[in-house]
Amino acid sequence: MTDKTVKEVAEMLGVTKQTVQYHLKSLPTNYTTKSDKNIIYIKPLGQKTLSDKIDKRKHLSVDKETVKTDKEIDHFKEQIKEKDQQIAQLLESQKQLQKLIENQQVLTLQANQKIENLELTLNDDEISSVPTKNKRKWTDFFKKRKQA
Repeated sequence: MTDKTVKEVAEMLGVTKQTVQYHLKSLPTNYTTKSDKNIIYIKPLGQKTLSDKIDKRKHLSVDKETVKTDKEIDHFKEQIKEKDQQIAQLLESQKQLQKLIENQQVLTLQANQKIENLELTLNDDEISSVPTKNKRKWTDFFKKRKQA
């Protein structure tokens, strides 16, 4: 391994230059060198140390994300169970409402049939209860009495 610049180390580790510079501050000064143009070169031992530090941070970050993700998954599973229960309740409620509607329709049909039967009976009674001949006789009788 050869000495590398901050940018090269950042690319090698897959992080930003700022991250490398941040961790570079905690390294001993003998792990780095400076050129006349003020370019910082990191020695192989410094590169290894930085790599270990940054990898350790990445693993901690990944572990935290995994724990967070597991908690989120558990939370979502819980929500799904809750939604399933709500759906089951709504379906049951829908079935009951459908039965009530069917019962209401049957009752309405029966009521309408009874009304029709009553109307038919009333019409039949009116027709059969009015004897036309007798009615004329009584009216004729009363007319004759008024005239006399």
